[in-house]
Amino acid sequence: MKRILLVHFCHFPPTTGGEYVYFKIYQALKRKFDVTNASTSLFLRRFSGISRVMIRHIIDPVAVFYPFLNKRSYDLIFTSWSCEMPFFGDVVYAQPPTGSLARLTKGCKFSITRRRRLLGTIVNAAGIGATWPWRRFFAWFSLKYHTFISNSLATRRYIKHQLGKDSIVIYPPVPTHLYYTTHFSKKNLVVSLGRVTPEKRFDLIGVVGPQLPDAKFVLMGGADATGLKIVSHIKQCFKKAGLKDNFIYMGRVSTLAKREILMRAKVLFHPSPYESFGIVLVEAMAAGTIPIAHNSGAPTEFIKDDYLFTNVEEAVEKIRNALNEGISTREEMRRISYKFSEERFKKEIINVVDYLISIR
Repeated sequence: MKRILLVHFCHFPPTTGGEYVYFKIYQALKRKFDVTNASTSLFLRRFSGISRVMIRHIIDPVAVFYPFLNKRSYDLIFTSWSCEMPFFGDVVYAQPPTGSLARLTKGCKFSITRRRRLLGTIVNAAGIGATWPWRRFFAWFSLKYHTFISNSLATRRYIKHQLGKDSIVIYPPVPTHLYYTTHFSKKNLVVSLGRVTPEKRFDLIGVVGPQLPDAKFVLMGGADATGLKIVSHIKQCFKKAGLKDNFIYMGRVSTLAKREILMRAKVLFHPSPYESFGIVLVEAMAAGTIPIAHNSGAPTEFIKDDYLFTNVEEAVEKIRNALNEGISTREEMRRISYKFSEERFKKEIINVVDYLISIR
């Protein structure tokens, strides 16, 4: 049996969309190969604040060089990859974080800001500066050995632009099987889902929501201190409009709770610009929920123009229209979503890995 080393940052069970994808890669490879899973995330989770900032600059180099030092022990090395974490390997599944693709677009209206404690910022900057030479050199060195798999056509263009590498496109897996039902009991709910961070632009809920007084807005997803400030801002916007009860923040929810809410909602409002894919968009479609997404990045590859917005006025109009859509439109969304099943993803990953091993 062929041996594969899978190197990435992933918690088990996964807590983010990116981690979920690598968990499915692991499950796919385990069907046919002897897989060793290497991840430093579980170790890093034990640290917080300044301790975590310092420790990552000690652990990261070890994680990056580990596959290079053990390359002779495996038939194939499957990794995640970025310029900050240029793992050595043979194949990588690229899924840039939200906002990254904005580098391909001039005149981006959305700015990304993060606030950290001053000491943490200083230590992190020092760590990045100290490790820059080896990261820069190793990124250049390891690039020539990698076959890239992109999670969308938008990511493929991004990888070509940033790294000069062409790539294979395999769309991510989506748990569409959770939504195999033809029963719709929809309410005037507009749902947003994702970790609450500035670049995801959930603050726009506070602008859009008060203009749609007949709809209830629900936000699900974890939030740190910065995220909670965004949630507070949204609540204040609804309160000023006299619609305090029209918005609820649920925090991180279970898979079952997410499924139940998506099945009841009529609309998913996804304001995040320049998504490299957006798994939750397809999940919503599988639930017969109409996604209203920013007109940029990968969502333009599988969502019609009728449900894409470029400004607040368009978002309000398209959410209002989507709330009034009938069953036929929702069934069309479901049919599109089935193209992104987990089983399809696993088969495509195995096919690529089989081919790469055969030509080595």
